[in-house]
Amino acid sequence: MNRSKLSRASIWASFVATTDGATMFVGLYATTYKGLLAEDTPQPHTDKIDLAGSCDVHPPRQHHCIRVLVPSLRWLLDYT
Repeated sequence: MNRSKLSRASIWASFVATTDGATMFVGLYATTYKGLLAEDTPQPHTDKIDLAGSCDVHPPRQHHCIRVLVPSLRWLLDYT
């Protein structure tokens, strides 16, 4: 359903949930849609396997602008 929107996105913001339920920004990533998963792949966070053809592949690369943003946002980490 969101494949057409997500495949056009060239920059993604990444967030993770912490153990206490907070949300933490972890980076900006450049990506290009590569198609469907070509082979069965173990999930890194569970003992399950993503089957070939069941997932979209968007290989991430850290976006160059994060080098500029991180020092600007560092103050936020000191006050949260």
